Amino acid sequence: MNEKEFRNNVAAQENEPLFFKVQGTRVYPNPAPEDGGGQDIGFGHKIQPEEYERGLIHGVRWKGGITREEALTILSFDIKVHEGRARNKFGSVEFDKLPKAGQQLLTDFSFTGTLNSFPKLFKAIKERNIVGVLNNYKRFFRYRGKLVEMHRRNAFAYRLIKELVDDGYFK
Repeated sequence: MNEKEFRNNVAAQENEPLFFKVQGTRVYPNPAPEDGGGQDIGFGHKIQPEEYERGLIHGVRWKGGITREEALTILSFDIKVHEGRARNKFGSVEFDKLPKAGQQLLTDFSFTGTLNSFPKLFKAIKERNIVGVLNNYKRFFRYRGKLVEMHRRNAFAYRLIKELVDDGYFK
């Protein structure tokens, strides 16, 4: 999947089903669903202290709300940041050798803040072990003390895994 398709799929996993139903709608910060999650805006962007101070996120003024297009601009920057984190965590040489779907899968895990929680998944990807990948890709988060599966996010991860299978990545 190309970068724009990936970005649009990440957006669909985040707040898009809840926001931007009407053309020209602006969205404002809202409490992040994760315990201690601070505030999100757009497609899951966690507003950082310096962004509160400046009133800017990647060059976008956000305090008066943002449009869908502005949210997509922020998301594109966020994806690049998380791709870098995934590359560093997985190992840049190994990451760069992965098919695009594998890179996007790891980037998505970084985007959801779960990058450090899946060492068995990383090992299985490095070993090209499809059984290990399928046994270790599902994500959950705590909401009001309960463990909740990230259904849409897991379905998206499965789609990327399927692309890896279709591309012949696994042994």
